[in-house]
Amino acid sequence: MWEWLAGIEIEKLANAVVILIVGLVAGLGFKRGKDAPAQQRAGLEVATDFFDSQAIKSLTTEVTGQAIATTASAAATRQLVEAIEVHTRAVFDHKEEVQELRHEMSRRR
Repeated sequence: MWEWLAGIEIEKLANAVVILIVGLVAGLGFKRGKDAPAQQRAGLEVATDFFDSQAIKSLTTEVTGQAIATTASAAATRQLVEAIEVHTRAVFDHKEEVQELRHEMSRRR
């Protein structure tokens, strides 16, 4: 009775179901969007009255301050990376000098 189900690839079936559902929802959305454009305008008017200009200015100031702090942090991080690179080079140079001194000492023995 269920032998035909074994021959169906589940991934293709799932994709077909998803496409069918998305198409149906999109069709209903387009239909409702054409029927009620006045409701969307009213929602936009409410949304613009929801925020006051002082809150927007305060938020803008905070975001600008955060951007400046992030930039300063990035610059400090770059300086730290450069200092680490200089220190690493100095350690390698010191290691080479120590190896040269070892060879010199071993030759003198």
